[in-house]
Parts: sequence; C-alpha cells; structure tokens
Amino acid sequence: MSDPKPLDPAAIRLLDRYTQTFAENPPLAVRGLCQALAAALLPLWQDCIEGLCRRGEYRPALVVLDEALRKRPGSIELRLQLADILRRAGDLELAEQALRPLLGSPKHREAATSLAQLLQHQGKLSAATRTMAELLQRDPADADTTRFRLRFINQCRREQLAWDLCQPELARFPADLKLRELGARLGITLGRFDEAREHYLALLREGADLNELFVLMALSGTRKYRDRDDADFALFAQHLQRTDLLPFPRASILFALGKACDDIGDHAGAAAAFREGNALVHSNQNWQRGDWQREVGQRIAAAPLPAAGAGDAGMIPVFIVGLPRSGTTLVADRLGRHPQVRNRGELALVPYLEKWHGQSPDPRHPALLGKMAGFAAAHLRQDDEPARWYLDKNPLNFRSLGLIAALLPQARIIYCKRDPRDTALSIWSQFFARGEENGYAYDFADIAAYSAGCERLMAHWQATLKLPVQVVQYERMIEQPGETLAELSAFLGLPEFDLAGAAPLKDAAITTASAWQARQPVYTSSRGRWSAYAPYLPELESLFPT
Repeated sequence: MSDPKPLDPAAIRLLDRYTQTFAENPPLAVRGLCQALAAALLPLWQDCIEGLCRRGEYRPALVVLDEALRKRPGSIELRLQLADILRRAGDLELAEQALRPLLGSPKHREAATSLAQLLQHQGKLSAATRTMAELLQRDPADADTTRFRLRFINQCRREQLAWDLCQPELARFPADLKLRELGARLGITLGRFDEAREHYLALLREGADLNELFVLMALSGTRKYRDRDDADFALFAQHLQRTDLLPFPRASILFALGKACDDIGDHAGAAAAFREGNALVHSNQNWQRGDWQREVGQRIAAAPLPAAGAGDAGMIPVFIVGLPRSGTTLVADRLGRHPQVRNRGELALVPYLEKWHGQSPDPRHPALLGKMAGFAAAHLRQDDEPARWYLDKNPLNFRSLGLIAALLPQARIIYCKRDPRDTALSIWSQFFARGEENGYAYDFADIAAYSAGCERLMAHWQATLKLPVQVVQYERMIEQPGETLAELSAFLGLPEFDLAGAAPLKDAAITTASAWQARQPVYTSSRGRWSAYAPYLPELESLFPT
C-alpha cells in the first residue's frame, strides 16, 4: 500500500490551531475551522477534512465536509471524499449509498473502483466483481490500470472471469510482460496448464526480468517431467549459469530443477538442487525458532476470549488446518464437490481478523467481537449461491482457533496430519516465494520446530475449546478415500452424497502449490516418498522420528 499523500502545510497549520479546541469543545472547533476555510479553495477544504480523518476525528470531518458541500453542492470530488470517510468510519451501507449516484458521472472510474473495493470489503464479492468487470469493459485504460482491475477480479476468486477478460487485454497489450505473467498464473490456477506454459515460454522469449518474475519456477509446475531430454532441463541449467540473479530468483530456479529431477526419479539430483535452493532462501530470511516458540507459549497461556454470541445457525464454517502439504487442498477439493458446500479456498480472512483484533484497544469488548463475527460470517457466506457449509482451507489457521471459537462457535475443524517425514520433505521441496509466514520452510530443524509448535497448539485447542475437531490422516485419505470422506460427511452433518465418486467442479480454481496434484485422481505414490531421499537427506530420520 502506498503512503498517504502529504497534506498541504496550510491545512496542517489550521488543524494545529484548533487542536486544543477540538479536545475541549468539538462543535466550537468545527465552526471555527469552517469560518477559517470560508474563502479557501476546494483542495484546502479537502486536506483539512483528510487531516481530521487521519487524527480519528471522523464525525467532525463529516460536519466540515457537509459545510463544504453546502458551498459546492455540485462537487463530485467532495462526494467521493464523503464516501471514503464513511467507509473508513465503518458506515459501509451509507458509503455505498454515497457512491452509487456517482456512477456514470465524470468521475465514474473513481466511483466504480471505490464501490468495487467497498463491496469486496463487505464480502459481496460477486457484486464487487461485476462492478469491476463492467468498468474494465466500458472504460479501456492503460496497462497498469488494466492489470489492477484483473488482479482485483482474481482476488475476488472469480478466476475464470479474470481469465476470460484477460485474453482480449493481452491482445491489446502484447508487450506487457506483467499482464502476460498474470494470464499465465490464472491458467495454472484453472488447470489450463498447456496455455499457461505457452505464456511462460513467451515471457522467456521476450526477455522477462527473472529477478522480478519467477518464470522458470512457475513453468516447472505446468507439467510432469518424463525424462532428462525435456528441453526445460537445458533452460534451468542455462539460467543457473547467470551471475546477475538475486538470491530468491536463483533459488526459485533451483526449486524448479529439483521438482523436475524429482519427477523423473533422480532423487540425488533433486536433493542437491533443493538443498542449494533452501540454503539460499534460509540465509536471506528472518524467521526465528525462538520467536515461534514464544508465540506458541503466549497463545497457550492467553485467557480464552468470550464468545461473540451463539453463532449463525444458518451456516457451518469449516476450517481445514494443519501443516502445509499435509493434505488440506485434497480434503477441501473433495468436500467442495458436495452441492451444499462452498469451498472458499485459502482465505486471508483469519489473519486479517487476527490483525484487527490485535490492534484493538479493548480486544475483549463484546461490541468488537460481535462486529468481527459479522465480518467473518459475511466473508465466508459472500453473495453467490447460498449453501450451509463454507470451507476455509488456510492450513495456518491452526494458530488462531481460539479466536475462531470466540467469533464462530458453530465452526467445525478438520485437522490434517501426515507422516512427518513426508510432510517435512514436501515443505522443504516447496518454494513459497517471499511468504513470511512460511519462513520456517527452508531448514529441516526449523520445520521440526514449527511442526512441534503445531502439535502443541492443536493439543491445547482440543483440550480447552468446545470446537469439534476431526483428525484426517493423509495416508488413510489416499488409500481409503470413500471411507474417509464418509466419516468427514458424518462429522460435518452433510446430506448424503457420493463425494468419492463426484466429478471435479467445472472451472474450479486451485490457488495453492497443489494446483497440479489436486486435479489428479487420488494416488498413493506420495506415501513414503521420504524413503527415496533418506540416503541424501539424513535429517528426515534424525529430526522426524516416528
């Protein structure tokens, strides 16, 4: 997010003049400020209003803005500012009412963009997407704005629409490499691997900056390699000879090479590439075991939060948690095929709620928890075809079950577990780009510490919370999918449906690293995968005993 625009020094001086009066007599301060601004130009009014907002004085800001509108009733700029203040103050419905009359005005672009963002914040993702898609189609813009709009639609999890809209824009901006990279990522998300691959190869031909776009890592995810004669091996080797690559981009190519070697059964080559890539990332990130252990201890020691209410009886939130690469995507994909289940994918909802809660001056206040509970329910339910069960498969939500229990006491938890050696190898083999949350993933000792913290937290939650928890063992899921899914259905109370035999949803998007694997029939070859690496990675046995 960009830094806010600096305020006019004259506005700062005016606000400073009335600071004390605002503290003692806000109405008098507002009258004085309005009188001082009486002959001022519009930008000074707007900067004073913005300055009040930055000080948290939303109500006085609205009074001053109302006076500005009385003097300039036709100002679209002021009406846009009104909607923005109402949004920041939490009056979302009033903000929406303020924006809608501005659609079709000379400020249509700004109004439609603000409206789409406002609808997104309310969890109305279908409406937000429609608004942004209509803007994209009726208001051709430059390449940067076009990418912003397409990314917005993608962030609203309308990947198929984003893909469809991206194609004519690629024809309009054939030289825009960032737009092509976005199109390629959408292709992988939707399982259109051949088309994604063509985009990535085009990026290489057109000289994409591999320090900015991790093209080769993504390219390796578009196919399963069969032999070393595949031309991609030569590409990886060629680019690893370069001396201009920064550590993370170089590491991404090593992970691509490791994945390709793994595909063809060259475990020694894969282990060597992964080890070099992990070492590069590990030496350039700040994740600390001690910090994680303190966090786990603090969460265990924290007093339970009061419940925000009885929960919404009309919906059952389902959180699929565990370590990454433990089967969460597989479980979510199969459950999401039930007609009464909506798979929301890997949401950023709970981390957002954690940040909101942590920044509150009174984190136990019933009004705050109630507002957060409503926000959480709205973003799970959204505004598409209604259902009863809603899935969030962000695996790291295991850290936040205390907050989930307070906000959504009707929730159900599915805890995915897997042989720790297979889990560790799979995490260590995965390039998480610059994801700070997964900073532990590049060192086996760090993975072991993170895994131990996960076990401690889950044991604590299961002993202290009323949330029902069902443990799913990955190995059983892949060997006995029908029985495992039947048990999950019973745990969740799903109406009878053949989940094991259900076809994948049309145009289903998978945004995680499992985009390829989760689209394949359930297979058992990943069980015991670690044993092939044992001669090259002794840490798997020394750090992850069973």
